[in-house]
Amino acid sequence: MAKIAADQIEKYGAPITLSHATGSGQFDPVSRRTSPVVAKYTGKGVSQKIGAGEVNGTSIQAGDRRLIVAAIVVPFVPSPNDSVVVDGAIWNVSHVATESAQGVAVTHELLIRK
Repeated sequence: MAKIAADQIEKYGAPITLSHATGSGQFDPVSRRTSPVVAKYTGKGVSQKIGAGEVNGTSIQAGDRRLIVAAIVVPFVPSPNDSVVVDGAIWNVSHVATESAQGVAVTHELLIRK
């Protein structure tokens, strides 16, 4: 199932770039900050509008979108506070749900917000 999902997302999805902080990097003595190490996935995802009936004003807000990516091609598990570029716009990940079949991750469904 994971392969079928990946093939369909590759066929019907739009280009995305998903950025995920994986740890802290080098300390910059000038800015006095440590920059995060960021893993990136550039590939495809399927973006969908959130239905009006799903909006609750707190965890799901008007303007949020759902982004589905294939779990077998993303080299990390996305998490809240990751960022993603979809259709040229930067979105923040607010929630992630992983759909599995027989113990194998098939897709990651991300709730994204500007």
